[in-house]
Amino acid sequence: MKKSCFLYALSGLKTALVSERNLRIHISVMVMVFYFSRFYNFSRLEYALLVLTCAVVIALELVNTAIENAVDLSGEISDNAKTAKDTAAAAVLVAAIFAVLTGFFLFWDLDVFISITEKFDLLECVYLGVITALLMGFIVYCKRKEV
Repeated sequence: MKKSCFLYALSGLKTALVSERNLRIHISVMVMVFYFSRFYNFSRLEYALLVLTCAVVIALELVNTAIENAVDLSGEISDNAKTAKDTAAAAVLVAAIFAVLTGFFLFWDLDVFISITEKFDLLECVYLGVITALLMGFIVYCKRKEV
């Protein structure tokens, strides 16, 4: 039976999650951003902007991974190969910088910061970190078990 395009895409996402440390970092930060967003009264438009910003960073990280792997496949070390890899990495960097700026615009509210510190439960934050770390560790473990 022939695989559908959707299954190929899921396979690519799984491979990238397992093999790309930076993608796992971006996803971990994204989880924390959405966790802390619950303290804000974001409008639907602000949440849409937050989702879109995260999606752009994740998508560009996936494109960067695809370009790096395609260039590595050629086996040639040339100026063009270096330019392709560096430019793809730069695209991710630019998206990440603008994601941070977007985060500052959305999250910079001193009143909310103060209310978070008043409501802040350190144990809850530790749970979030542990769950994120376990999820990423499980993904890596599954990949190593397949090999």
